Amino acid sequence: MRKLTWLFLVTTSIVVVTSGCGQRPPAVSSPQPPTPTSVSPTAVPSPTLTPPPPSQDGFEIVIRTNFQDDSKTDVYIKNSETGEEELFITLGDVYREHYHNSEYHNGNLYIIRRIGYAGSLDEEWSDELWKYDVQGVGTQIHSARGLDFRAAPNERYVAVAYSLDGSADPSEGRLAFLDSQGDLAQEFTADQLGGPYSHSVSKWSDDSSEFWGMLHVGPSPQVFYRIEPASWQVNTYDVSQLSVPAEYDLNANIGRLAYSDYPAMFDMESVGEFEESQQQVTLFVYDFSSQSTQTIATSMAKPFNPIWLDDSTIECDDPDGEGRIAYPVD
Repeated sequence: MRKLTWLFLVTTSIVVVTSGCGQRPPAVSSPQPPTPTSVSPTAVPSPTLTPPPPSQDGFEIVIRTNFQDDSKTDVYIKNSETGEEELFITLGDVYREHYHNSEYHNGNLYIIRRIGYAGSLDEEWSDELWKYDVQGVGTQIHSARGLDFRAAPNERYVAVAYSLDGSADPSEGRLAFLDSQGDLAQEFTADQLGGPYSHSVSKWSDDSSEFWGMLHVGPSPQVFYRIEPASWQVNTYDVSQLSVPAEYDLNANIGRLAYSDYPAMFDMESVGEFEESQQQVTLFVYDFSSQSTQTIATSMAKPFNPIWLDDSTIECDDPDGEGRIAYPVD
């Protein structure tokens, strides 16, 4: 899960969400959309959109407000190589402001819809995770207030994080593993995952054999956990000693964390003051298994915004110039 500095850009009409790690559908150069279907709309708040992470599998989801009815959402599938977009479906009630509202795997769309929301959190409403196949047939996977999800690349399980009754109490957090029809396979409490911290799901390994998540205080991770669905074994890793402020990216295939000590900042004035300080910032890689840390690069008061390109390469902002640069990792 890529965590950038907590300075988000606001856009107005389009959000592109990473499509997850699903494989490209066979025998087609771009996804073939079904005939668009519509669901009776319910008013949703105006979205506050954040910059998307890059596509990882050649496809991205592009979400646009329907130009004829702004309560509906047009969902496109974009070929990252060609830029070609195909309309997949038109829906009402899409939770457009959610930072990770959709994924695309093997021709199937997973998307969060906020149902019954009319501007007040005190009213009756729910977040629903739906799966739509290439024919536009939808299956409700789960319903809860404030849910988040990650679907496995092979789609055997969908990991859904939520809180009982929508509670803000971290101890009420739950992680459910559901099959493609929404039936519960396994569920974990906050204590089983490492403690009563705020909970974020992260990512699956490419082979779907491991799922990773995180417990955090504000933007700073405190505990990472790894779950193997084959046995439902949970392994937890306390990273509070690393004091990771905000920017990091997890590699779920090899169990390593790329991170820097660039501080979390929430306004441009703080950024300017930090740049003037010329304080050194260091990019590290931490190995969960060996508990060892490798220094990758340093900058003068500049963020790195690291991401894993593959299991042996990190891409980040060039500490000595503009643009991005890649570093090999032992």
